[in-house]
Amino acid sequence: MVKLQKIKMESLRSQVYMQLKSQLMQGVWKIGEKLPSESELCASLGVSRVTVRAAIQQLEILGLVETRHGGGNQESGLREEPGPIAEVAMMKAAPSRTDQF
Repeated sequence: MVKLQKIKMESLRSQVYMQLKSQLMQGVWKIGEKLPSESELCASLGVSRVTVRAAIQQLEILGLVETRHGGGNQESGLREEPGPIAEVAMMKAAPSRTDQF
């Protein structure tokens, strides 16, 4: 019998994180500018608010956005690409839920 490897599906949180990170790194939002609201991001991306919040939390851990209670999320001005160690630490800090087969 041929041995097959399981297919790994990327979590929604990770996909949202990568899209927002890409936009931040490209300078879509100016330093200090507010990002779209969580509701707007949910509608645009077709994901839940929990997913959007988890992705934003990852961006905040890396210092790419600043979150203020009641004030939304803002571009922090830190646009340096995080190193692989920071990315691994961040991914471990916010584990994803994946489907188990």
